[in-house]
Amino acid sequence: MKLCMNLCTLAHVDLKAQLRACAAVGFTAVGLRLNKLEEYFAQGKNIGETRHLLESLKLFPLELNYFSDWIYANGVTQKEVMDRFRRFSHLSARLGCPLLILPTQCDGEHDDALAGENLLEMCRLPAETGTRVAFEFVPWSPIDTMKKAWDLLTAVDHPNGGLVLDSFHYFKGGSRFTDLKEVPIERILIVQMADALNDPRLQAEGLSS
Repeated sequence: MKLCMNLCTLAHVDLKAQLRACAAVGFTAVGLRLNKLEEYFAQGKNIGETRHLLESLKLFPLELNYFSDWIYANGVTQKEVMDRFRRFSHLSARLGCPLLILPTQCDGEHDDALAGENLLEMCRLPAETGTRVAFEFVPWSPIDTMKKAWDLLTAVDHPNGGLVLDSFHYFKGGSRFTDLKEVPIERILIVQMADALNDPRLQAEGLSS
């Protein structure tokens, strides 16, 4: 088990500052964010330099967050999404990052068959490099509970896929303990202990500390 800092927590600073802060307080693993990597590459840096930076700080890149807008892609858009996902998957593999995060947030009308078709392909593609797909249900999407996410993953039936268990998403979306018990522990690939803003509306629902 690795204790990992998801770098969205430090979104206000650049990648190098994020990594240095994590190393300084004793983290050994981080969850990289695609937007911060792209900013870093735009400064003229490359994947090799990124790996060197991680290694020099003794930080392991556990997850790459995140690949969006894929669930209901079809036709020409589906091909574009899959091409983009291949690049995302290759980036993860070259960084030595074993988990790709796929959130369920997406525009479009819900279609179980199409969602399953796309998820199956996304589980299959990175399997060749040993990278696994972590499917993250989010409460502001049609797939808003652990049960819905697990049902879709079960229907897809590919061993390379698993779930993200985000504590905030779990409670906000209305997931139940019985849903959690149905999922084999080995298919929960990462647990994210997330807090919510100190908002009175969330406090009233018991969703903020």
